[in-house]
Amino acid sequence: MSNILMLSFYDLPHYLKNCFLYCSAFPEDYLIKRKRIVRLWVAEGFIEERDGMTMEDIAEQYLNELVLRNLLHAGKRNNWERLKSFCMHDLVREMAISISKKQKFCSAQK
Repeated sequence: MSNILMLSFYDLPHYLKNCFLYCSAFPEDYLIKRKRIVRLWVAEGFIEERDGMTMEDIAEQYLNELVLRNLLHAGKRNNWERLKSFCMHDLVREMAISISKKQKFCSAQK
């Protein structure tokens, strides 16, 4: 199972890897709010600028891509089907924590 998860990570485009690993810093089973993570990713400099789009819109695209790849689990949605919150599955989080430690990205407690 872990090999499949690792393949999923290594298959990510470079611009999504830091965003994904950053989510592992949140506690287990924690519902992360979309607005919060979008602002944090922008503040950390993980978002690549694109013409005609705000940094927040790009960050939301990154988030939706991670959900579509099943690396993040969609939680609540608003009336317009826009993601309000999400979480990280325990096994995925453990893998992300392991990668984060190896890459000296961040440190989180299991």
